[in-house]
Amino acid sequence: MHGMIDDFAVFSTEINAANAVKLATGSSPKEITDATLIAYWDFNDGGVKPTPTISIERSGANVVITFTGTLQSADSVTGPWTDVPGASPATIPAQGIKFYRAAN
Repeated sequence: MHGMIDDFAVFSTEINAANAVKLATGSSPKEITDATLIAYWDFNDGGVKPTPTISIERSGANVVITFTGTLQSADSVTGPWTDVPGASPATIPAQGIKFYRAAN
């Protein structure tokens, strides 16, 4: 073969024509349900994810958190961590104790 590989997937059986069209038009191999996915490599991300960033500043009775990646919060520094909905920057009331981090 001479060319580039976008994704590489191995299924337990051959896939039908409808699923081949789905894959060719951008569906993930994980979305194919009539054949068992044995292995899947997604080469789109280059294997390197950017490091998330976070900065926090106080603004009156709120904190403003500017971040890249996904903002997560927890009641303890050891978690459990949950995703905070919304885009950067996030404005959050400055009350109680809460821990925040940015994650990929």
